[in-house]
Amino acid sequence: MKKINELVTSTEKPEHKAKRTAITFGSFKRAEEREVAERKQREHEVELVSIAEDARIQRAVEDEHERVIKEQNTIKRNKYVTESISNAFKPKVKDMDSVREQAIDTYLPREFLPVAKDYPEPFKDEPALNKELAEFKVKINEHLHKVGFASSGGGGIGSINDANDINKASTKVDGKFLQWNDSQDKYIGADPSISSLAISKLDIDGGTDIGAAIVDADLLIIDDGAGGTNRKTAASRIKTYIADVTLTTAAQTNITSLGTLTALTVDSIAINGTTIGHTSDTDSIAIASDGVVTMNQIPVFSAGINVSGGTIAGTLATVAQTNITSLGTLTALTVDSIAINGTTIGHTSDTDAITISSGGDVTFSQDITVTGDFTVNGTTTTVSTTNVKVSDTLIELNTGATSNANDMGIIMERGSTGNNAIFMFDESADEFTVGTTTATNDATGNISITTGTFTAATLKGNLVVADDGDVGSASATDAMQISSAGIVTFKDDILLKDDCTIGTATTAGAIAIAADGTVDLDVAGATVASAIIRTVGKESIWVPAAAMTPTTSNPCSDITIVETTSGRPDMVVLDFATGADEFAQFSIAFPKSWNLGTITYQAFWSGIAASTDCDWSLQGVAMNDNQTIDVAYGTAVVVSDNAQGAVEELYVAAESGAVTIAGTPADNDLCYFRIGRDVSGDNMDGDARLHGLKIFFTTDATNDA
Repeated sequence: MKKINELVTSTEKPEHKAKRTAITFGSFKRAEEREVAERKQREHEVELVSIAEDARIQRAVEDEHERVIKEQNTIKRNKYVTESISNAFKPKVKDMDSVREQAIDTYLPREFLPVAKDYPEPFKDEPALNKELAEFKVKINEHLHKVGFASSGGGGIGSINDANDINKASTKVDGKFLQWNDSQDKYIGADPSISSLAISKLDIDGGTDIGAAIVDADLLIIDDGAGGTNRKTAASRIKTYIADVTLTTAAQTNITSLGTLTALTVDSIAINGTTIGHTSDTDSIAIASDGVVTMNQIPVFSAGINVSGGTIAGTLATVAQTNITSLGTLTALTVDSIAINGTTIGHTSDTDAITISSGGDVTFSQDITVTGDFTVNGTTTTVSTTNVKVSDTLIELNTGATSNANDMGIIMERGSTGNNAIFMFDESADEFTVGTTTATNDATGNISITTGTFTAATLKGNLVVADDGDVGSASATDAMQISSAGIVTFKDDILLKDDCTIGTATTAGAIAIAADGTVDLDVAGATVASAIIRTVGKESIWVPAAAMTPTTSNPCSDITIVETTSGRPDMVVLDFATGADEFAQFSIAFPKSWNLGTITYQAFWSGIAASTDCDWSLQGVAMNDNQTIDVAYGTAVVVSDNAQGAVEELYVAAESGAVTIAGTPADNDLCYFRIGRDVSGDNMDGDARLHGLKIFFTTDATNDA
């Protein structure tokens, strides 16, 4: 087995070891795919190991099979010989040669006969191993033939003749190169050519530099007319070609000097002889031989002009001359429409609008408009105009003060008419004052003032008078007196306007008085002599179970008195059973203040045991004077109550929905009601005990008048 493993792990065949280096063309198409070949090689090696293992197992099975067959044949042969010898003593004896031949043909298996070998036997002492090795070689060659590494005759290729993908007739020619041909699906012989070599494939980086400057005799390769025909050309032709070219590129940074030019045009600037100008006016500037420059057009100096050591003759026509920093003494100066002459400044149409005296006083003879802030410093500002108009909405006095001890206000001079009038804020009293004073505008500190009369159509806010002060009119100055405690005393009648209201800051319309004197109190719970004034609205009537009687049909129990504990309240109830609907009835004559509308109710009840859900129903009908009582009740309205508790626990149901009373309710009607237990809707086991009902109704009058 060691020899088999060596054969399996080796990639060379024993008989071709000397030719291993000749295996080159079978994988020619995958020469550039080295990684693929390496992967396949690893897969082949794994497969060869697997084949060897399978062969070993197969051989072991075959050896065991042969041993069994050989043992069976030995038994058969011994049996045949024994029988043949025993037959020798019988009367009829056959020829022993024919008997031997018959036994051999019948019982001796043919695979034990020697057969001719069609494979080499490198191991003379191991014939079985030779056969196994021959079969293994056949399998290896079949596998290599499938993946392209073996010829049809088996084994790796040793020369180009063994390669099936090479046209040997065209390639085995002196001077030919291998070239792949798709139409033949083979490599064919081809002449060497670079006519189709792409420029990108031409690598000149490794070439040798000429080591000298390019001279006229040097040769270059050029595509003649871009027609695809390459020819040689001398370097001298390149120089001639460039010299005959006009430089059209704007920037020619490598041109550092020129010869003498007769003329030069740069964009629209033309230089010709002694003149410089625009292409549309070529002699704008003339330069004489002595250097004198003559401007034939009016120059514009946007950045100014600096004259040093010379003079400028002519008139400066440009308006702005910012670089002129000083002038001599001028008798007059006009700048646009502003004229300065002697002591006056003005417009060319009104030259004395401003006059400046020798003392510096400035007099304006025309109106003055100040668009910015106007600050006047000094002691006194005198305004002698007929009227002063101020557009500001606020006038600030004593501006900039950090604290103040002076009275502030406005003093109005009255001359011989009387003392000056004053409206001021009294700093010491911290209040405003109106009156007269002898003070003038230069007064400081506390100003003496005589209070005067102040007339206004309306006063808003708090009006404060002295303790026990009077408020009145010119004829009745004490019509109303306010004490120090705030009690107001009216000297005469109080009259309010028609349809007026009296109230507080929170409820301004608490009392409304109509023109006819009707008083309406807007707040519920108003009182008279501390007693609440009754108002219309929701009222209630209590109807106890003792005021009810069981109905003749489907009656509940009679009135029942149930003692709780001696000395404590007894329960006076009507019991309603759980097996069927049972009823009781009662009647109410509602007051005339009832609005004759719907009513609601609450049931007060108990259960004889722990209760769950109990449903009560109520329906009613109204009877007028001289009407029959034999009429049907209205629609019953059910209220459900859920409770858990002791037998003696009182349950109060929620207020029901609206109950419409049948008939035509009217004043002085008698209304009959039927209360019942609706067992179809409840699930309480046991009797329900009714204590009574609270009936709710609405009034639209305060009494029954």
